Order: sequence, then C-alpha cells, then structure tokens
Amino acid sequence: MTINTAPSADRSLSGLNYRYIIVAASFFTLLFMWGSNYCFGIFFNPLLDEFGWTRAITSGAFSLAIIMEGIGSMVTGRIFDRYGPRIVLITCGIVFGVGFILMSQVREIWHLYLLYGIVVGLGLSGSFVGTMWAVANWFTHRRGKMMAIVVSSVGVGTMLMPPIANRLIIDTGWRNAFVLVGWGAMILIVLSAIFIKTRTSNGETLPVYETDKEKTHQPSPNPPLREALRSVRLWLICGIIMLWAVGKYAILIHITPYAIEMGLHATQATNILAVIGGATFATTIALGMSVDRFGSYRTFTVGLAVMAASLAWLLSTDSLWGLYVFAFAFSFGYSCGPVLMPSLVAEAFGLEGFGTLLGIVNLCACIGCGIGPALTGYLFDQTGNYTSAFTALAFLAVVSVLLSLVLLQLQDRLASRDAT
Repeated sequence: MTINTAPSADRSLSGLNYRYIIVAASFFTLLFMWGSNYCFGIFFNPLLDEFGWTRAITSGAFSLAIIMEGIGSMVTGRIFDRYGPRIVLITCGIVFGVGFILMSQVREIWHLYLLYGIVVGLGLSGSFVGTMWAVANWFTHRRGKMMAIVVSSVGVGTMLMPPIANRLIIDTGWRNAFVLVGWGAMILIVLSAIFIKTRTSNGETLPVYETDKEKTHQPSPNPPLREALRSVRLWLICGIIMLWAVGKYAILIHITPYAIEMGLHATQATNILAVIGGATFATTIALGMSVDRFGSYRTFTVGLAVMAASLAWLLSTDSLWGLYVFAFAFSFGYSCGPVLMPSLVAEAFGLEGFGTLLGIVNLCACIGCGIGPALTGYLFDQTGNYTSAFTALAFLAVVSVLLSLVLLQLQDRLASRDAT
C-alpha cells in the first residue's frame, strides 16, 4: 500500500519528518551499545593480567554474550512484530548498563560469564533487530541507505568508545572503567531509545509509506512466514552470515592482543581497532548506497570477497602501516553483515514476519560470533601464536564467498522467474 500524503502525526520538531528522528535515535542507540560492547578487547589484557586466565576462557565470555544476544533476538523479534521496539530497547539499555557496572565486581571466572556472558548479552538482544525493525517500518524507498546510516553508528562507536575505555583504564583502573562506561552507555542508550516508535496516528498503526518525492510502486505480495522458513535462500543466508561472523568477531576481540604480541604499544594496538571503526563509517554508507543501486546480494558478495582478501593480507604483514591497511580493507567485510542482513531478508521475503526472520538470521550470526573469539583464543593457546587461527579465518571467509555466489545465482533465477 502506498500513501502519498503524510499525516500530521508523521511530522514533529518544527516540521521535520519523524522518519529521520527514527534514524537518528536508532543511530545513537546502536552507537553507545555496540561501541561499549566492542571495548571488551580493550579490557581483555587487563583481565588476563589480573586473573591469569587463558585467552580461550576469557574470550568465551564475549562469545557467550553474543550467543545470548542471538537467542534473545529470536524473542524480541516476535515482540517487535506485535508491539514495536521502544520499551524493549529501553529495557535492554538498562540491562546492558547494569551488566557493565557489575563487571567491576568480578572476582571469579563464573562472575565474568554470568555478568558479561549472560547479563550484557541479554542487554544486547534487542538492539540490532529493534533498530532495523524501526527503520524498515518507516522506510520503503531508500531503505538500504537508511539502514546503512544506522548501522554505520557501530563503526563510529568502535572508533570512539575503545580509546575512551583505554584512557579510563589507564587513569582509573579497569574496574572503575567498567562502571563509568556502564553508566554512560545506559543513560545515553535510554535517552536515544525513547524516540524510537512504531508509525502510529491516533493510536492506530499505519502502513509503511512513500512520499510524493519518492518512487511509488506496488510491492509484490509477501510470502507467508511458513513458506519463508522453508526457503533455501533463508538458510543459505544464515550459513553465510554465520561464517562471516566467525571472522568479524575473532578480529574485533583479538586484533589488539595480536598487535601487542607483535611488539606494538597498547595505544597503537588500540588505534587499529579505532581505524576499523572509523573506516567502517564510510564503508557502511557506501555499501548502503550500493544496495539501493545494485541490490543486496551482489553487494554482499563483493563485501565478503574484500573481507577474505583483507584476512589474507593480515597473514602477510608484520608492520603497523600494514595493520592499518588491513583495518581499512577489513572494514568492508565488517560492515557488510549488519548493513545487508536486514536488506537480504526484506528483499527476499518482504516485511511479513520481518522481525522473526531477521531474528533467526541474527541468531545464526551470533552463533558465528560466539565461535570466532573462543576458537581463535583456543588455537592461540595451543600454538602460542595467531598464525593458525588467522589462516582458519581466511579459509572460512573464502568459503563464505563461494556460498554467496550460489545465493546470488539462486536469487537472480527466482527474480527472473517472478518477472516473467
């Protein structure tokens, strides 16, 4: 359904279209939550120094958090489909902040797994699916670009939050740094999420619309949710996203310790993560624009290919400038998952059951995210270096590219069939 006149409820704040308030609120919600979460790599070495745990065991807490995020997103996706995202996002922000604050009291390994693995993980559970649901609810045309803008916040958060956390650790110690990051994140997430709502007017939910200035078209009927769950495309997407996530999160957690192992100063090592975050802001926007022009599936394949190439480069470089080159190239792969997951689902299956389907894909991503850091830590503990771990990551990245080519051909064939 296309509505060419925007009701008064869609405009607020001196006539500014409320859709862009949704984009801004979603942007800052993800920025503060995921930027804080990616600080775990900065807390990694202080935790190792304090308690003497192995890298595999310490990484496992982050892995558990991501898996809990995926499991929780299955539940929150259903809630979003029925009730909208605002209350869930506010609740998740509070739970996330409390988990970070309580991390200051860690004394035993089970404390780490309970507080970070479970509490922080549950706090993360509504963030990605909820913000993507909100954007999909308010946009049809330019949806890819708007989702990319929101997802780019994760790159901004990765650029801003780890250096802040590193400075706080140096100045106040890691325990106080957890408290300060937790309080700051909780307050800012809640303040941002307050502005996220479902499109409503006089208490009635409105359909997603396009304005007069946008292209108008009648979308093809959405397949029933049950049909989507039986689709080969859905499970190919899930498998590829899982492989992508193994590499992404292994790097996010282990690139700083890896750089320190190479002999770099902790600040230089932290800056590599910041470069990934800063470059991701630009690459995310570029990917979003590519989605609107070339489609999700082609863009996804290219992003995965660049990620595979960056991991191969990482195995061959041993200098700071080489790591910066890796960080820039890796940002394309870093971005393609969160930018394209929602678009892949929406392009293939429409918006019927969108929250549920995205929750399923996100769960598969989180399983991969959980495997990556723990597997990398285990291989390091077994070999004493990161060579075998990064070689495995590069191999899995190549497999994901090959599978994405299969998915692309399948999608093109189905699109051609529908066109005739």
